[in-house]
Amino acid sequence: MGLTINSTTNFASGRRAATARIARPISRCSFNLTDTAAFEKTIEACVEWMAPKAGGNLPVEALRGAPFDLVGQYQANPCRAVRLDVPDGSVWAAWLSEFSDGTADGTPPRNWITELFVERRAGEMVRFGAQLSFLGRPDDRDFILTRPRLVRNILEVLSAEADGQPMQEVPAQIGEADVHEFEALVYSQGRRLPIIALSQNADGNYLVNPLQVARRLSGAAHVAELDVNASWALTKSVGKQMSVFGGAVRIYMPGLTTDDEERFRHPLFLYPLGMRAAQFIDMLASRLLPLTLRDVAHERPFLRFSEVRAAAATMPTRTGGGQVERISDLELANSALSQRVEALEADLQSADALNDDEVKLRLDVEAREEELKNEIEILKRRLTAAMSARPATVPEEEVPARELESYEDLPEWAEEVLAGSVVIMQPALRDCRKTGSDNMLRRLESVLLILKNEYVPARRSKSREDRAAADASLQRLGFEDTPCFATRDDASKWSQYSVVYKGRRTVLYDHFKNGNGTDNSSQARIYYHWDEEDGALVIGKMPSHLPNSHTN
Repeated sequence: MGLTINSTTNFASGRRAATARIARPISRCSFNLTDTAAFEKTIEACVEWMAPKAGGNLPVEALRGAPFDLVGQYQANPCRAVRLDVPDGSVWAAWLSEFSDGTADGTPPRNWITELFVERRAGEMVRFGAQLSFLGRPDDRDFILTRPRLVRNILEVLSAEADGQPMQEVPAQIGEADVHEFEALVYSQGRRLPIIALSQNADGNYLVNPLQVARRLSGAAHVAELDVNASWALTKSVGKQMSVFGGAVRIYMPGLTTDDEERFRHPLFLYPLGMRAAQFIDMLASRLLPLTLRDVAHERPFLRFSEVRAAAATMPTRTGGGQVERISDLELANSALSQRVEALEADLQSADALNDDEVKLRLDVEAREEELKNEIEILKRRLTAAMSARPATVPEEEVPARELESYEDLPEWAEEVLAGSVVIMQPALRDCRKTGSDNMLRRLESVLLILKNEYVPARRSKSREDRAAADASLQRLGFEDTPCFATRDDASKWSQYSVVYKGRRTVLYDHFKNGNGTDNSSQARIYYHWDEEDGALVIGKMPSHLPNSHTN
């Protein structure tokens, strides 16, 4: 998505172009810097990066944060810098336009626009931001998503952090001793950047070089490489469905919590799918960099060059004697008009490509695509097993369900045996893995099979006789189907009695209960939601008795 205009200025030559052009933002990065004198050092790094690209002569004072303007200078790429100093802080912002006619690589003509800012607030860390956009033809789709090389330069020479974690131009090394801290970052509610986790296989190799990934996406994502021991420790803690191991790569999107673990929203890549390493990294960039254009990806709103320049133009100036001198009304009016034009140009060059609704839709589609791929693989495995285990002469026989081996086996067992009837959400799988008792394993397996084979068909058919038969089977195992609360709607008042299902908060009003107390070796609770649309039983929590004295 971009903003199309019918006539634009060619910023490199000053000529007007008749061809319609479209503005597309590519990426937007921002993070905190913790070095001493980080404000001055970052400005110097920005100016040193801009100087050869500008093609003109930048004033010596620019390295110290002084404003400059090379727009209109002969044979120079247009670039500007502005500075705003107020009692409680300072902001330096810059803008650079680089024109590419495409003759060298056969691509269409483009104007590449880079916006930078360095912000210093009293009592806070210095913040740096960089945005890359381009202005080109509406049919121009052949470009690779990236972020300015300057971002990597900054991370190479200065100490940075985001989400309370160090941010570097190299991947974080995660060993077994670091897994607890890494897991805390993965499930941090305040995390704003995605995590790219690359696991080591048994031979000590990676699907793609972690250093190459970090050099391409540092500043826009946390990049971590996990050795074999770390992968197994993470798997033991969070389960196979939410872990990464065996050489796979996983993206943990922001917003992941223990109560909201829709694993298909956090894609797992097991094989290179015929891609070269560079293509695989391009694919990662195409998924993640558009997310950086959302406000939620930044600690505070991204500061735009036009906004900072407009604010600086309306501030009082000082005379040589230090006296405050107000800009005249006429100068203010002219400045306001000029800033308005430049603000419109800046908006054309960096209009947000994805709003929140579009991002959510894209993530939903990607998650559903991953889910369908998984379902296809499960069906393939079941078909292969059925064809090898069943004689061709008795096609009517049902393939017997394999035995549930352990709570760690529950996710795969559920996909193979319960698929299409019973959905077990991640909070339930996690609770089983952490608190499930061996004394209850066989009973839970039996009740889950009854739910699949009798209860779900009865709910779908709405047959009273079938429902009574299913209830009788449950009762023989000691389970009773009842509301969680004596007053049914009370469940909606307690956050423990809900899960995120199909992207929305879903209340678990009912449960199958067995035994009393809180000892999971002698009791079990299966809190559920009936999905009328899909005709599926959704198990949100089990086997622990949720801690609430008002439960039924």
